[in-house]
Amino acid sequence: LFLYDDDQFDFEYEWDLNLLADDSSTPFASGEVSIGLNKSPLYHKTMCTPKQSCSSFLISAPAASGLNMPIYSLATDDTIYREIQWYPGVNSQTPNNQTIIMGSCTVNGLCD
Repeated sequence: LFLYDDDQFDFEYEWDLNLLADDSSTPFASGEVSIGLNKSPLYHKTMCTPKQSCSSFLISAPAASGLNMPIYSLATDDTIYREIQWYPGVNSQTPNNQTIIMGSCTVNGLCD
């Protein structure tokens, strides 16, 4: 995960990484990204998932984040799954959270 946001207001993005074949309700990995005045606008996190796994990544912004426009990228190995400038909470078309499915996933595995 790479995230850039140079906003001057203090708040936190939250994220969860889940392995979809795992029946556990506990995320595989999770964290927060603090943004604001006197904080670095860059965030980078490297996580290892089992080879050939199917996973979901959820990122959420605070409810009042309509003025923030972070840029984030999510990749595994040589595959970029998401690279976008996100406008969370601006209107109903840009929700405060996004979920990305990545890895070796099948329709059957996602719809069970």
